[in-house]
Amino acid sequence: MRIMKKSDEQLQQEVAEIRRFVDGDSRDVAMKPVLKTGKSIIHCNKGDQPHEWKFEKWQDWCCPVCGWFVGQRYNATQDKHHDQRKCNYCNECGQKLDWSDVK
Repeated sequence: MRIMKKSDEQLQQEVAEIRRFVDGDSRDVAMKPVLKTGKSIIHCNKGDQPHEWKFEKWQDWCCPVCGWFVGQRYNATQDKHHDQRKCNYCNECGQKLDWSDVK
């Protein structure tokens, strides 16, 4: 018979997982992703012509638990958008994601 010893950190992590499951906050319960919007400055190299700097808006879908990138919104026009690179699970924390109502 082999006895497995666990560190305090491992035990605390297991207790946290059990509490999350008991409270209904399991990673297997799908949650809706969060849409985050921002602006980035981009340098445009025009070769022999003067270079340009332009601001570009971006929208990313993030995990509701840890904030990790889980998808991207591409704005083709002002009125239409397209969601791409959508993950079913967060690669960072393992949270299951529900994309059913995302418009």
